[in-house]
Amino acid sequence: MKYLFDASAILNLVRRLGERSLKILRGNYILTLTIYEIGNALWRETKLLKKLTADEAEEIMRAIITLTNFMQVIALEDPVEVLRTSNEIETTFYDAAYVVTALRKGLTLVTDDKRLAAKIERHRDIILEEYEGELHVIESAEL
Repeated sequence: MKYLFDASAILNLVRRLGERSLKILRGNYILTLTIYEIGNALWRETKLLKKLTADEAEEIMRAIITLTNFMQVIALEDPVEVLRTSNEIETTFYDAAYVVTALRKGLTLVTDDKRLAAKIERHRDIILEEYEGELHVIESAEL
């Protein structure tokens, strides 16, 4: 089984497993936007939430960049389709990008974003109607 990781899942895996997360991440997938989302999350934790120092955030970012070098990076194929899906399932464009890509590529979506998982579940009928395949969603702790 191949996985598409969102930013929340990668951050949690790296925090929980450190270098050992490579065993899970190697050969799996992220989107081109994932590294930007991770950077934004680290900035938020540094500047707004004061959970990290700038040095700690940079150390985490360096580790994540190293790990993602062993992953497959996917670009969006159809941003209009992503926008339509984001409106249909009432989520951000970023989150819909993960949903659409997982469906189109037959990947299991790994997310620790509980709001996204809930929206996918709530709109499962719409998703199944639009796409032929089933969308499998798991949390990083399940790996």
